[in-house]
Amino acid sequence: MDIQAAKPRLDQKRKEIRRLLDERTELLKKLRNREIAVSDGLHDAIRCANDATGGVVVVKSTPIKDRSHVFDVVKSHIRGQ
Repeated sequence: MDIQAAKPRLDQKRKEIRRLLDERTELLKKLRNREIAVSDGLHDAIRCANDATGGVVVVKSTPIKDRSHVFDVVKSHIRGQ
């Protein structure tokens, strides 16, 4: 293939790469904003839980993927709800 003949395709691919990178940047911004909103909501819930117990129980956030053991403990103490 002639280099001059390939130039329009190369320019087209460069534009497409730029567009995709811009789109990626926007999506990452949206993701970060959602992560911030979720984190803020979690911190608000922790504050409310700590306030509700009057400081007797201190709630802390801990990143854990499997929380089934926590749900099992809570379910074992809640009846009829």
